[in-house]
Amino acid sequence: TKVIELTEDIYQNCITGAIFVYDAQDVPTVFPLTGFERLELKFSSPGLSGYNAVEDEGHPFYIYKIDDVKVDDKNPRAKFYKMYFTSQENYHNSLNKLSKSYEGPIEDAVENILRNELKSKKHFMFEPTKTNQKITFPYVRPFQAINSLCRDGISSAYNNSHYLFFENKDGFHLRSLESLKAISGSAVRPAKWAYAYQIQNQRDGESRNVEQDLRSALKYEFTNPVDTLNNIEQGTYANKLGIQDLYNKTYTTTHFDYMDYFAKHYHLEHEKGQKAQFKTLIQFNMFEDTNKDISSFENSYLMMDTQTSKTYDAYSSTDKTQTLQNIRHQVLTQHGVSLRLLVHGNTLITAGDIISFDMPLQRPLIDEKQQSNPYWSGRYLIKSLKHVINIATQKHQMVLSCTKDSVANA
Repeated sequence: TKVIELTEDIYQNCITGAIFVYDAQDVPTVFPLTGFERLELKFSSPGLSGYNAVEDEGHPFYIYKIDDVKVDDKNPRAKFYKMYFTSQENYHNSLNKLSKSYEGPIEDAVENILRNELKSKKHFMFEPTKTNQKITFPYVRPFQAINSLCRDGISSAYNNSHYLFFENKDGFHLRSLESLKAISGSAVRPAKWAYAYQIQNQRDGESRNVEQDLRSALKYEFTNPVDTLNNIEQGTYANKLGIQDLYNKTYTTTHFDYMDYFAKHYHLEHEKGQKAQFKTLIQFNMFEDTNKDISSFENSYLMMDTQTSKTYDAYSSTDKTQTLQNIRHQVLTQHGVSLRLLVHGNTLITAGDIISFDMPLQRPLIDEKQQSNPYWSGRYLIKSLKHVINIATQKHQMVLSCTKDSVANA
């Protein structure tokens, strides 16, 4: 084994990974490897909790593919290949389709699917919803059903409808996007780790400052901080939804206004631990001579859908005026401002955590003091996290893909 990679992603249902192998014994043929083997893997940063996928202690991964097989030019009897692995639940998802009805809160249905269809024994952490509906799935894969339920979830603690179902080292999570940014609907969630881009300390041995190293970003890439025209056309700042109720013969329209929405929700940046009103990604000002701000142009993106409020007497369908527009805005925002960090390995943080990043203002130094970027420094949500363990160099590093939905200074 030369390199081990393991990835968590809040938009991916299961943990996945890959192992880069240099093989002079033709193990895949002799063993043989057919794609049903269990893989035990255990690692952590010293003194911290980590990953435990050992048979007697945790939940082993499953190998599912071997790819990129290449003969070593320097040694024709040896070859390189890449071995992919994933959580056991991914196999059960591919092997089964469910055809069932579920009643009541969405979290009950998700747990039922997780335990009975996906055969999972891992921890399940969920945020309660205020949904009470009956839904039938006609022969769909378990993860497809769960992801469909997530689109109908409305939080009981937040005015938020963007639910996620993902796995990290702690288990499976069912929670709204806003719950990743706040605690119990009452205060912002603190950052779990702080990073800064600075000159790396070069000391070795006992004199090395390990804590400083762990808080240093080795590299960073910052993409797509501004793409206003695309955001307008995609409905990030304003959109209009038309809903036709086939049973009651009614048609209603609702308007999504980013400026009005922003002040009512928790975001990554805050004001003394509470909701921030003016730290929006765009300034509040009137466009040209229209006497309207950007979030008032509701016809920039139009959506149409149908719903019936009472499909069953005892249950209510999710009100799409509370979900579709919010989900569209939040998904577009999460895939907008992107920060990519290369940092030292640290198994304390996981996908879904908040970090802070001190990003330098790239201009000539004033009084030899580095200034922070006033807008893009601050708090970021980790969308995905890839551990990269290089056996040859004895290094553990991580690639963090992070996002930002607000600015540090208005």
